[in-house]
Amino acid sequence: KILAITTALTLLMGCQEKPKDIPTWNFGGDDTEEPTDPSTPNPSINDPGREALMEYTDMVLLYGGGHHRNPYHWNKEIAADYVAWNKADGSAQWLFDSFLLLEFMDPATAGGAGHTFITGYQYNGSYMPSATKEDWQMLIDYYFTENAAIDAIEQAVAQAAKTMGEPPSKRKIIIGIPEPIVYQYSATNTGSTAYWGEVDGKALDFAAVNDRVKAIKWYIDALRAKFYAKEWKYVDLAGFYWVAEKSTHTSDIIGSIASYLSGMNYTFNWIPYFKAEGYNRW
Repeated sequence: KILAITTALTLLMGCQEKPKDIPTWNFGGDDTEEPTDPSTPNPSINDPGREALMEYTDMVLLYGGGHHRNPYHWNKEIAADYVAWNKADGSAQWLFDSFLLLEFMDPATAGGAGHTFITGYQYNGSYMPSATKEDWQMLIDYYFTENAAIDAIEQAVAQAAKTMGEPPSKRKIIIGIPEPIVYQYSATNTGSTAYWGEVDGKALDFAAVNDRVKAIKWYIDALRAKFYAKEWKYVDLAGFYWVAEKSTHTSDIIGSIASYLSGMNYTFNWIPYFKAEGYNRW
């Protein structure tokens, strides 16, 4: 898996130039609703925009959001070890320029919801039901907890800047996108497909491709709105990450999400596990 991560990151970090042509994606499926233009961002969000993809070269994965993590919250002291390297001779240098925040599940332990963000994920040998909108919102709130997660990275960079001077650029934040899992019980493909929740007063049915896309766009826009409501000096929202590590269950929606993010010049990152289904179809 280390080899797969290294290879994937090398490919992704080497693809900074935005493609000249965004294809028109066929949503497919039995959904009769006409898909909206996936490249049109929500104009109500105070996103300052960017003319090109933000560049970053050294990414570290910071897992968090599930109650099985110890500690549950990243704080400034923990984040500091990834922001700068304090050498034995008293000198220091900047470390990672980009931070990927991601989570796979929230087991029913220590207050967790007992749901998974990826199809068929297990904890201690037991499968968990699919995450709902409430769980996705919990994840969003986790990333924006004061003195934790993104704010902890901001504080750690600010602290290091007092002795090292300003960093060469803002530290880039990349946030994981949960998989909109079709069935409530993905291990057996059973249960409701309309379990997730509502967007704009309409209950979504994940049997419909457009409803799955709509849920993801809601999540992306909710993150953008919260991020740009902050006044952080040292971090910027550079992109998003596809948490599902194989394309088996999401190949019909990835294209439309890529178009939506590309239209706003956000990067779209993916790290399949070694020879995961779809790894050879970039």
